[in-house]
Amino acid sequence: MLKILKIHPEDYPNGKKVWYKYTSDKYFDVNIVEEGNWIINLKMKQFDSPFEKELEVEIFEYAEK
Repeated sequence: MLKILKIHPEDYPNGKKVWYKYTSDKYFDVNIVEEGNWIINLKMKQFDSPFEKELEVEIFEYAEK
């Protein structure tokens, strides 16, 4: 079972880092056409080789103090 809890910056005076990592073999090619209105087309395409992304972020970096 998944449990989602709200966390508060004051409970983490030294910050709270989160590490993300994912791999994908597909991406969306975006085509925007402006003809009075905007038309946004998304086409799923295949990478030549899998794409991997890693990111470590401080989740309270932009929290109001």
